[in-house]
Amino acid sequence: MFNDIQYDRSGANHKDVPMLRMIEERGEGILVRGWKAVGTASVFANWLNVGVLWNTGTQSDQVIFCRVPVNMTGTTHVASDSHARPDRSEYDYPFSNYGDELESMTFFDDVIIPWKYIYHLGNVEHAQYYPQRVFDWVHIETQNRQLVNA
Repeated sequence: MFNDIQYDRSGANHKDVPMLRMIEERGEGILVRGWKAVGTASVFANWLNVGVLWNTGTQSDQVIFCRVPVNMTGTTHVASDSHARPDRSEYDYPFSNYGDELESMTFFDDVIIPWKYIYHLGNVEHAQYYPQRVFDWVHIETQNRQLVNA
């Protein structure tokens, strides 16, 4: 879950925004609070990969890259209603007959994420380059296939 919920970024106090952020560091991990949005099928997963896509105004306490168990104490998952209609005719419902992308959001209500689950924390500069780094590697299997089949 890398997308953040929409909010007014022009506000003076970033502590009041609803997006996921670190409240404090503790011996056992970090205490976080806030929302992460757009987790396709995350309610069916065992683990959530959490990160941030940098935007103007992103603060260091909002830069969290980690993984968390879906059933971690303090997490609440809010999912959209399913529109899947496997019992209906595929001619009447050509797409939803096969299934549905069940979008969801997750609220972290004072959740302590253990250090062993944290990949990266607090570096805004690193977060700025994350989308490009992912894009560079996301197509590696395509490049390998082209190389083998050339």
